[in-house]
Amino acid sequence: MKIVGLMSGTSYDGVDVVAAEFGTAGDTLRMRPLGHRECGYDAELRERIGAVLPPRPTTVEAVCRLDNTLGAVFADAAALGVELAGGRADLVVSPGQTVFHWVDGGTVHGTLQLGAPARVAARVGVPVLSDLRSAAGQCQTAHRDDDGAGGENDRPAGCRRRAASGLSAEEAA
Repeated sequence: MKIVGLMSGTSYDGVDVVAAEFGTAGDTLRMRPLGHRECGYDAELRERIGAVLPPRPTTVEAVCRLDNTLGAVFADAAALGVELAGGRADLVVSPGQTVFHWVDGGTVHGTLQLGAPARVAARVGVPVLSDLRSAAGQCQTAHRDDDGAGGENDRPAGCRRRAASGLSAEEAA
């Protein structure tokens, strides 16, 4: 299976693109790197991202427009990743550009990443896995029950599978 991964960071300077081929050998998951590149953001896009970050005031319109602009950037990055994968990929993983984490009392309640994954999927024609950070936050929150102890049966099924793999929510995010 060939997978393209896209990652942008809190420095909001660009998108890192990787392509790899995954397969199994018995019980072992093997990865063969196929290539990597960096697609830098231009100064205007960096300014637009900075303009929606807290504590600056913003509008839903500005966030929506930025989401679609970033979607086009991530789509271009994904297309480059498909080239790195030899012209074909089975999946793109695109968490998006983080613009907000809602954390209260040490508990993650939500997070917002921009990057219009539907635009990425339309461009490259393969499924796009996105919103990973929200899923990881839900696993962290779901792991605690009312007394804070948590337990395996308190977790949603996807979080149980991740826990069974030995990855924490942070490592899987």
